[in-house]
Amino acid sequence: MSEEVKFNNEELEKLKNIQQKYFEIQNSLGQVAIGRINIHKQLSDLDNFEADLREKFELHRKTEKDFVDEITKKYGDGNLNVETGTFIPNKEKK
Repeated sequence: MSEEVKFNNEELEKLKNIQQKYFEIQNSLGQVAIGRINIHKQLSDLDNFEADLREKFELHRKTEKDFVDEITKKYGDGNLNVETGTFIPNKEKK
């Protein structure tokens, strides 16, 4: 049977440093993984927010088109000065 060997203080210190570095690296890898989880959540939230805004944009666009169609039907083709509320009809071509 082999004889037991005891490491000296320098060897033990090197072993502890190696173990400490592994611990630090594993901890950092865990932080990276958590950071990725948080970033994916933020991206998902942004995607949902963007989709909601796109839907609102399309609804607003339809509201505008409906209004323009209604005004055109009532007053005919022309130009509206939004600031003054003045509508100027287009001159009909003969």
